[in-house]
Amino acid sequence: GSHVSVHELAMFGAATFNGMLLSSGQITNLKTYGLGFGDYGVLPDGSQCWGKGGYFPGSMNGGAELSSVLVSCSNGLTGMLVVNGQVNSGTKFMDALKAAFLPQ
Repeated sequence: GSHVSVHELAMFGAATFNGMLLSSGQITNLKTYGLGFGDYGVLPDGSQCWGKGGYFPGSMNGGAELSSVLVSCSNGLTGMLVVNGQVNSGTKFMDALKAAFLPQ
């Protein structure tokens, strides 16, 4: 494991998908074959998103739940969310992203 902040992890995700850590062929394979990241859907602007989530159950952590997600989209947007509690952070994060692209 490693000890990084949410901001540092988001920077890692951006660097991964922007070609700073992997070649374009490796990024294509990552997206095509789900190598560590899954398909997180399409935003209203047509951007495709990929992500990786995590969950640390309370039964293994003295009762404290932890849910996290790292998402990167083809429009250049990359974000990270960590939530304390029983919340599906991936679903909540993608719902918020999709809402941000809709007229208010």
